[in-house]
Parts: sequence; C-alpha cells; structure tokens
Amino acid sequence: MARLLLNSKKHKDYIFEGCSTCDAKCCSSNIIYSTIYDLKEASALFPILFYVADGKISPVYFFYYGETVGEKCPHLNGTMCSVYENRPYACRSYPFSFEQGNPCFDDGCPKISISKNSGVSLLDAKKKLNPYFISNFVGKEFTEQKEEIFTSTGRFVDFCVKNNFLVPYVNYYANNAPYLNFKPSLSEQLYIIHPQRIAVMRMQNKELFLGHDDFLQYIMMISASHKNIETLFALKEAKI
Repeated sequence: MARLLLNSKKHKDYIFEGCSTCDAKCCSSNIIYSTIYDLKEASALFPILFYVADGKISPVYFFYYGETVGEKCPHLNGTMCSVYENRPYACRSYPFSFEQGNPCFDDGCPKISISKNSGVSLLDAKKKLNPYFISNFVGKEFTEQKEEIFTSTGRFVDFCVKNNFLVPYVNYYANNAPYLNFKPSLSEQLYIIHPQRIAVMRMQNKELFLGHDDFLQYIMMISASHKNIETLFALKEAKI
C-alpha cells in the first residue's frame, strides 16, 4: 500500500464505495504515522515509537505485535472495531491523509477504484478533495489546523532529538525477547523515548521543559504507551 497525492487529472474518475462491505484490510497496516493531534488516543491503545526513513524521523505506532502477513489489529471483533469511539485519528481518517499539507489517499484501500458502481467521487466540482471526506473522514478541525499540527509535531521531534531523549530501540530492549521480536525487520530503524534518562536530565536541569509544558505531556503519554507492546503481545498469545 502507498499513499498517493490526490491529482485532479489522474484521479478524476476515482470513487470511494464505503466501508460497510470491507473486511477491515486497513486494520492490518504495519506502520502508522502519528502527529500530536492523535497522540492521546493512539498512546492509550498502541506503542508510540520513532521511525527513521530517508533521513527523516517520525513518531509512529503499530496495530499489532509481530509481522505476520494478513494479521490484523487485536481490537477487531470480526470486522468490527471494539474501540471504535476511542480509535486514533489515523483510523478515523483512513484511507485519507495529508503529505506535506496536500491530500492523499491509500491506493491499497480496496474500496477506492475507477468504477461505474455507486460511490462518492474523490474530487468535487472544483477538483479538490470532496467535502464529504472532510466531514466524514479527515475532519474539518484537522483540515483547518493541519499546517500547525505538522509544524508542532516537527518541533516536538526536533526537541527530542536535540536533547538526546531518543535511543535505539534494540539497545533499550537488548535483553527482552518479547520486545525485540515486536517488529524485528524494522528494529534497526526504530528509536524510543528513554524515560529514565529524561527523569535524570530534569533533576539536573529544572528549566529543561521551560516553555514546553506540552512537550512534557507528550513525552509522558509516549512513555506510558510502551507497555502496549506487552499488551499487544498478550493479545496475540491469547489468540494462538
């Protein structure tokens, strides 16, 4: 699956047929990019880590433990989400997202296609993302605030990197097999917030988070989310 920038010429005939007859394919995604916008919801259910790719570091989370092809989020009961009301923003907005402020869609969504069947056109008469998707998926609030959301997320990541809050995931969990087997193929690209290091740094520098109370809250949520690796592992074991 890949995110494609919505193009007024290439995608003028594309439609979305809705989720009602889908088998929840989107709930098997391996890497979900996060922002400060959905940090609270995501960290309550999934582990938040940092992923390095193409020289860029981004906060991400994962739906399930391991890398088995076709495996799906353990919060699914059949094709129904058991945490639907509290699901993170990425779940609510799928198959739509933004890349550098521009609307995108996931070409892996089986309900997006060039089709004569009934469905909602991806583009409106002005060749922009159809307002239907703004209302029902992306959300008006996120659309209006997206530039600030992406900018603030970038500032938070930069703050963590500048202050050396992140350590390689494989080093942090070097002797903990369940954690090392979480996403083995990605382990060299994953970093993790080091809560103990941050606690020591705060004792040594009382002004470390001066003017950044929001960043401290994000770090506390992310640190607490690490336990969800064990939660996902337990849910996986329960289904074997």
